[in-house]
Amino acid sequence: MSVRRPAAGFTLAELLVAAAITLGLGALALGLAVHALEHWRRWEGEAIAETNGRLALDVLAGDVQGALHRADGGTWLAAAILNSPDELADRHGWRVNSVPPGRIKPAGASSVRAMVTGPIAYGRFGLGGAWLRWFTLDHAGLPTAVSYQICRLPLGPSADIPDAPRYVFVRRANDQVLDRGTDLSSGYSDLEVPAVADILAGDVVDFGVRLFVRDRDAPDGLRQVYPRADDDPAGYLATGRDVAATGNVFPEVGDFMLRVLTTEGADLVANLESGRGRSTRADDDEWWRVVERNSVVQVRRVEFKAGAP
Repeated sequence: MSVRRPAAGFTLAELLVAAAITLGLGALALGLAVHALEHWRRWEGEAIAETNGRLALDVLAGDVQGALHRADGGTWLAAAILNSPDELADRHGWRVNSVPPGRIKPAGASSVRAMVTGPIAYGRFGLGGAWLRWFTLDHAGLPTAVSYQICRLPLGPSADIPDAPRYVFVRRANDQVLDRGTDLSSGYSDLEVPAVADILAGDVVDFGVRLFVRDRDAPDGLRQVYPRADDDPAGYLATGRDVAATGNVFPEVGDFMLRVLTTEGADLVANLESGRGRSTRADDDEWWRVVERNSVVQVRRVEFKAGAP
């Protein structure tokens, strides 16, 4: 007569090994899921930044293609690189002087690199970026003065919006050209102070501009007229394209660059500037290291086509 032996069970050691393997596989799966989620969030942030920059440049390109100019001695286009905290605070609505040192986009030498030569995508155009103004045609075919620049909220005493992006790209317009005339050097001071309604895109921390005229003797057929290494990059006042006209020649082509923070980048910059970040930002380069790792650059070349009104 045979005797049945009880079925063999798992030993404690085997159960511990199985549990360890299960935990290891679970941890691996969780790690992969977290990595995939982080990758997705980064990709989504970059996609949003690219879209915001592209849409803002679409608006700018339309104004550039409708640009008006003639050789009458007036200033039909003005460009400047805004890198003076005092000028920005007094004339452009930036709250620069009220921000503790090291808690805002830097204005030192590291912020004005590669403005003149090299790929514009790698350029740094100062604390306030470029400030560009010209006359163009609006949707109704009427002359309008427009101004483009970046700004840092709050934009004014009544515009302190805690949830708004800190850095913004704005378009300011004035359609009273027939009354004020076509000279940007006077009568258009209101183009300097943006309002919340003028915001085209949020989280834009730099705006770069290069202006050209056509020149067969230039290597690529374009001669850069602003900014130039032999000039003060702070200002360019353009009249018409007539070689006999006084002042700077009106450009025929422009390169425009926007640096837009990703969602993660905007959070990192906000933490950095508020003192909540890991870094104490002992130098200006730390701000730029954070920004350049967490931003998207959009570049557009556009022709100034319209000509004389």
